[in-house]
Amino acid sequence: VHDFYVDPIDEENICIDSFYGVGKEACNYLVIFNQEYDYASEGCIIIGGTLSHGFMVYDYLGNLYDKKAIYFWDLNNSYEASKDGNVYFVANNFNELLEMTNAKLD
Repeated sequence: VHDFYVDPIDEENICIDSFYGVGKEACNYLVIFNQEYDYASEGCIIIGGTLSHGFMVYDYLGNLYDKKAIYFWDLNNSYEASKDGNVYFVANNFNELLEMTNAKLD
């Protein structure tokens, strides 16, 4: 589990439970969750899950905030500062995300 804070919701610690597509069974989650939520129609792919009932999302077309980046999609809460009500910018790219979470991929 790797945790980080997201502006403007610094009071809530976001804990990444897993990155989908990493490990033996994780690839199944990559397919299952992306089919279930169909976020790809907006140019996004769900890349991981959090312990706080949310997803890590990669916006590969730059549709969410006019920027290709990684976002946290909170399924439980929405805060005033989010354009989408419950989606928050996390990192510009995967290297930045791994650095801020101190994650190491084996």
